[in-house]
Amino acid sequence: MSFKALLLVFFCVFLDVGREISLKLGSREEETLTPENPLIYLRNLFGKPFVILGIIFWATQVVFWIVVLETAPLSVAFPILSLCYCGTLLASRLILKERVNRYKWLGAGLITVGVILIGSS
Repeated sequence: MSFKALLLVFFCVFLDVGREISLKLGSREEETLTPENPLIYLRNLFGKPFVILGIIFWATQVVFWIVVLETAPLSVAFPILSLCYCGTLLASRLILKERVNRYKWLGAGLITVGVILIGSS
């Protein structure tokens, strides 16, 4: 895998983490409760700045992921993308102040070791 492709995969990881954190923040804004009318809920949901930001992250990630797929083997790029689980865990701890126990950290560490093994092959 080229250095450029590797950077693009890590950018996709960043975008994925940004999407998840943005959507979570958007879901925590006021008026998030599901009203009786689903259309009103959707209108309110898609009017939230963090939800819009999450959608922008998602759309951007799709474009860059296609570029990655043009230049890198899927058997390497996709496992590296799983680092988004680790990044989301870290971001949820730092940004959302969620509690993360040692088993979650251990799981993130195992994912990271797996990515290193696949990436170095």
